[in-house]
Amino acid sequence: MFNINRRTVLLGMIILGLVVVGVLIFGKLDSSKFVSFYKLNFGYSAESIAKKSVEYLNSSVLKDGQKADLVGFSEESGVIKVSIKIDQKTYDSYVTKDGKLFFPEAIIINSNLSKQSTATKDSSVDISKVKIEGSPFIGNKDAKVVIAEWFDYQCPYCKKMEQEVMSKIYDEYIKTGKIKLVFKDYQFLGPDSQTAGLIARAVWEVAPDKFYEWNKAIYEKQDDENSGWGKNSDILTLTKSIGIDSVKVEKLVTEKSSEYQKLIDADKLEGTDFGVKGTPALIIGKELLGGFIPYNELKASIEKVISGN
Repeated sequence: MFNINRRTVLLGMIILGLVVVGVLIFGKLDSSKFVSFYKLNFGYSAESIAKKSVEYLNSSVLKDGQKADLVGFSEESGVIKVSIKIDQKTYDSYVTKDGKLFFPEAIIINSNLSKQSTATKDSSVDISKVKIEGSPFIGNKDAKVVIAEWFDYQCPYCKKMEQEVMSKIYDEYIKTGKIKLVFKDYQFLGPDSQTAGLIARAVWEVAPDKFYEWNKAIYEKQDDENSGWGKNSDILTLTKSIGIDSVKVEKLVTEKSSEYQKLIDADKLEGTDFGVKGTPALIIGKELLGGFIPYNELKASIEKVISGN
């Protein structure tokens, strides 16, 4: 696969080249259907376009038992980036916002241009405007620096972010009392996401001191999207193994599922209002960081806020 440079993605003059690359990537495409990539024309929200793209691949393009699953989506360079898993491999494809054109893969026009980060920034947001009261959090409740993270427990990039980046941030900044990390729901990947999200709310209510341990365990348990790994009984078993009263958790989920769901929906709506279009997404200071954020980039943003710059 080619590397991606967001400053040169999707120029009209390379559409044909993108299609050729797409044939090589997806391998077993039905060539008789391939031309209709140009006729998707479904439009509307980024989420609906991403889902429709995957539906289109599965119904009209892939064959020989291949299946595409939606991993995530975001808006970049004026188009919608759709991360798709096929045969255990993840590909980044692109769709125009009107849903008319589907680009299997972007290529670099100028290989000398510097590699771009997967993070996007929007200085129009402000952490002070984020509603954090009542949300699960870890760290010093009175910390001067607050980070809000929108996530989906099924999102593989959220798992990657937690295991490769946030675990280091926890040791360096959260455990030392410098930062408060607030968890905000942004469920969009299916039933397993909803089940995990509801139980997370109950875990926070029953055992807030074990929430982060539970959070890490859920990501460790994460499997393929909507594969059933997030069944209620399985997550409750995991919850009990951590030393959390799973009976109380189950009771709360039963009694307060409607209340929890309203909180979850409110988180997603709030994130959308701030410009969140996929997961993971973080607001720190006056920056919105979207996608997988390398440790050094996130650390630099944190240090900037700590220093007051």
